[in-house]
Parts: sequence; structure tokens; C-alpha cells
Amino acid sequence: MAPLHSNKLGAWMTSWRILTAVAVLGFTAACGGDDEEENPNGLQGTKIDCSWFEADNCYKRALTVVAACVPAESDQGTLTAAGDKCTYGSGHTVVFNTPLPQSSSEDYLWDFSLSSGASQCVAYKETDLGFKLTTPSGTFSEEFKGQSLQITCPDGSKFYVENGFQVLDCNLSHLPGYFSSGGSSDPSFGLIGDGSGGVSVFSCSQ
Repeated sequence: MAPLHSNKLGAWMTSWRILTAVAVLGFTAACGGDDEEENPNGLQGTKIDCSWFEADNCYKRALTVVAACVPAESDQGTLTAAGDKCTYGSGHTVVFNTPLPQSSSEDYLWDFSLSSGASQCVAYKETDLGFKLTTPSGTFSEEFKGQSLQITCPDGSKFYVENGFQVLDCNLSHLPGYFSSGGSSDPSFGLIGDGSGGVSVFSCSQ
């Protein structure tokens, strides 16, 4: 079942996607530790719990790469009337593969790439089942499989949360996700899950 969450522009999203799925699907509690390889549910890699999210991990390292490449947080880009591109004086460009909707009340799944000159800094693609974050170091993905969460790191290593209920006990500032604000004419977007204030990716206005 796909995770249920708000896809409105301007919504604050963390892995509230996980928490909402937990609440709606009625997951039962389970505590994870280190486990082994593939299991009967089709999940792959190592079974994890809160300690994985709260320690150094591949998602946090991906955020470090993003932070070194995106525009300064104080900078603002210019958004086209069509809502498909945002350009900065610094040479950064955000391309919205799915143009921003005309109304901030419309459902919207983020799908964009940000480049500095000719080099891509970050690409983010959200789906009903999770998201993919691509940086120069590779792609991190998070995907729901039934009531479980599958994580794949840029180096190909895989991890899973067998029962989503357990993340309710985690420090929420360490859970992968994003925040956004503004509307269709002045969107901003950032990534969270580093245990602090997150990384601002872009801020645009027409």
C-alpha cells in the first residue's frame, strides 16, 4: 500500500510519510536490531532500528554533498511563469521535471534537478511509495513495501525497517524527509534528517 501523506505545496514534510503510514495502516510495534539478508517479505539487506537513523549513515553523507553544491540559503532564484525552471545569478538552475501547479492546493509530487553550471548537484524524485535523492556520490532511495521500508544507499548497500511503527520512537530530526514552504509562485525546498536544521536546496519567486 502506498504511504498516505499530503502532497500540497507549502506542506511541511519529514518522514511524516512514515508516521502517517504507521497511523493509517495500524502497524504493530516491533524493535529491530542488526539482522541478516533477504527475508520472506522481499526486503533486502540489514534490518535496522532508530540507531541507524540517529548515527552517521549514507543519507546524512548525501546531505553533506548536497550542502556543498546548492545556492547560498540567502540567495533567491527567479521562477519562470510556467513554473518549470528557476535560475540564479550564481549560475545555479533548478529544472522542475513536473512543472509547479498553478494552485498550491493541488496535489504535487516533487520531481526536480538542480545544477551548478554544467554539473548536476542534486536530483529529487518523489513518488507515492517514497523518494530518490541523487547527488554526485550516487542515489539514495527510500521505498515502502507493504508495511515495511526499504532503503538503498549510493554504494548499493541495503537496509530495511520491517515494521514502521518503531520509527515513532526515533528522534524525528534524524528521519529522512523534506520541508517546503511558499506556493506555486514562490516555492522553497530543503532536505532534513541530518539531526539539525537540514539543508536548504532552493528558494524561488516570480
